Amino acid sequence: AATMLAALASAGMGIRATLRYRRRHKPHFDDKYFRDVPSEDHPAVLGTIYHDASVTPECLTASLMRLCDMGAVRLDAVKVEEKGLLGRRKTRNDYRLTALWRVQQTGDSASKVDNMTQRVVFDDWARYAPRHGDEGDGGVFYMGDLEGIAKKVPERYSSVYDKWQGARHGRKLCFGSAADPKHSLR
Repeated sequence: AATMLAALASAGMGIRATLRYRRRHKPHFDDKYFRDVPSEDHPAVLGTIYHDASVTPECLTASLMRLCDMGAVRLDAVKVEEKGLLGRRKTRNDYRLTALWRVQQTGDSASKVDNMTQRVVFDDWARYAPRHGDEGDGGVFYMGDLEGIAKKVPERYSSVYDKWQGARHGRKLCFGSAADPKHSLR
């Protein structure tokens, strides 16, 4: 009988606790919420701050998206034909970046990051990319070629990416102090 009574008491306390904590709680803050004012900082700089001062691949992606938003680069979803096994043609989906105009460095950090991003993609990496027939003056880059470039010329790929990150020789080329001309990509 005592065991049954203890079991019922335990079940009753469990039900009471569940009902007590399941109810809706009123928030302490009931004023109107005001969003933060959007920052004028470059997305790559904000990403660096978000990732505890580490420049990540997502920062490069943010820089490319900013260039697209500015109208300096166009991003198109395309189908690319490649030679397959035994001379067959195969088609793959890819993204083509086209440089519409070049961002000039004006002294502010945002223009330095934008200019460096364009130089990395359209001057350095595109030099090692396979030709697809629509490059024209060299302002075209296919994102699907990036892995092949990293495999074909890993030292150059890494060197250029490190320079973009600003990690070369301990300098902060884009995300801090002014760019050092002797460590530029050219």
